[in-house]
Amino acid sequence: MYAALESGLEPGALLETLSRGCDYPLPENIRQTLTDWAARREQLTVYRVTNVLQFADQQTRDAALAKKPGRGVAVGERYILLAGQQRGKVLSAQVSRTVDYLSPPVRCLNVSEEGDVEVAPKRADLLVQGELSAWGDVDATNGSHWSITRHSVQKAVSAGWTADSILDNLKQRLQHDLPPLLFVAIRAWAGVRTLPTAVALATDLVLQVTDLEVARAIASSPLLQPYLRGRLGRQTFLVKHETVEAFRARLTEFGLQVSGDLELLSLGGKD
Repeated sequence: MYAALESGLEPGALLETLSRGCDYPLPENIRQTLTDWAARREQLTVYRVTNVLQFADQQTRDAALAKKPGRGVAVGERYILLAGQQRGKVLSAQVSRTVDYLSPPVRCLNVSEEGDVEVAPKRADLLVQGELSAWGDVDATNGSHWSITRHSVQKAVSAGWTADSILDNLKQRLQHDLPPLLFVAIRAWAGVRTLPTAVALATDLVLQVTDLEVARAIASSPLLQPYLRGRLGRQTFLVKHETVEAFRARLTEFGLQVSGDLELLSLGGKD
């Protein structure tokens, strides 16, 4: 049926041909099935190259179409698919911002090291919401706010995403550098084993980190600074006594496995 319609045959002509070729009336269920198939084909149209005009709301879009009915076709709630002769004129005279989807993705995201993501509405394009939904959780009260969590990352991994693909997609969209602690957390939540994430927290409040990249993330993290009294070396930190358990819980949140099995140096010497 699809091939017939693509060749230029009209649904009515196809049904008429079948009816003429039958020795008996065309069964109603066959007629209805073919009609439904033809209708489904018309529900989706793919444009290889086109221009779409986006409005703030449906009322503004409808008002614009009412003034100039021939400028294009209404699509969805807030868009107009511009007619060929209208494209250059409209784009040059009336559009406040143009997004070229053949260019690199628009940088329109800001993210904290805790995974809180905010979309800059005036810079966002039509693709970013779909990308965020693949590895983030939307705020039910505000569509511009999302969060990257252990759950959202693991959901993305189960759907075929990898830590690297999530990080690459996020980095292409950020308006700033990715916080190192969030980088470490995403890899840990995704189950990356090539990056050691084990840390050791001694009872005497000295923290030793087995991986230099993780140590750098901890050292540069504003979120973790309240738990630290200082840095004793590139991969060794002094943890405030009163914050040990809270710090241990924070590390676990970011996918870092806390262990007391390693032999650590204390302020008073070797245990």
